[in-house]
Amino acid sequence: MTFYSCQNNFSDDIRIANIGAELVSVDLSENESIIIDDVVWIGNGLKEKIHAIRSNTTEFEYLIERGDLEKAFGDKKADFILTIITDFENLRIRLKYDEKIDKYHILGWSITET
Repeated sequence: MTFYSCQNNFSDDIRIANIGAELVSVDLSENESIIIDDVVWIGNGLKEKIHAIRSNTTEFEYLIERGDLEKAFGDKKADFILTIITDFENLRIRLKYDEKIDKYHILGWSITET
């Protein structure tokens, strides 16, 4: 696993990179609930997209950025962007940290070409 960061909070970097690693390693082909410790909930659309990406690549890198995606995908509510970089497509996931439960909410995601 390789990850790059554009921020200073190393604890968030590690947690978010681990979220990316778990997303690409857990079996998402089943339509059952997937539990990742640091994530509140994973929607079916994201599970399907990750399954499609995994079917087309085997190498993953992770980029963690502070902030949100630009409009039309972002609304300045996300704290972080996790980008899962592959040679197929790059998946950008918007994350919002919830202090009360010490987990991240997935606010949305988008795809960029490699």
